[in-house]
Amino acid sequence: MPRTLRGLWLVVRTSVRVSPWQSSLSMLEVVAKCLDMLLPLFLAWLVAGLLDHDRPWVVAGLAGLVGAAGLNMFFHLAGTNARITQKERVGFAFDEQIAELTATIPTLDHLESARYLDELQVLRDQQGTLGNALNMLLNTVSNLAMAIGTVVVAGTADWRLLIL
Repeated sequence: MPRTLRGLWLVVRTSVRVSPWQSSLSMLEVVAKCLDMLLPLFLAWLVAGLLDHDRPWVVAGLAGLVGAAGLNMFFHLAGTNARITQKERVGFAFDEQIAELTATIPTLDHLESARYLDELQVLRDQQGTLGNALNMLLNTVSNLAMAIGTVVVAGTADWRLLIL
């Protein structure tokens, strides 16, 4: 577990070091998922306002639905664009670090070692994986936000829905 957390911390630290602004923007996808979770609440406000002939609730429900839908699309597009850009930047930063480490070895003896050359080939074959680590982390955070939001919405609607 500590090794996994250290790896996650390395990915997050590298992402923030490479571009703090893009790292922040890539989290907008999580905000979009949370806005998705608010749509039933706004719909409930709208229906409750229509049934009770309560204009403020109708306006609040409509404003919430329209605002959440519009912001959701904007946040999702901005977050996805930032995620793709950041994935490439983080992957390049890791590639750059690997190249720098390889270039700083003082002798050429390592180039004669079959074990070293095999490990270097494996590293070259897996270069994209390091950049994809950020993508997987953001997917995990988005899915976790969606799961927590679902439990919260179900619990606030009726506690018996938590049993499901």
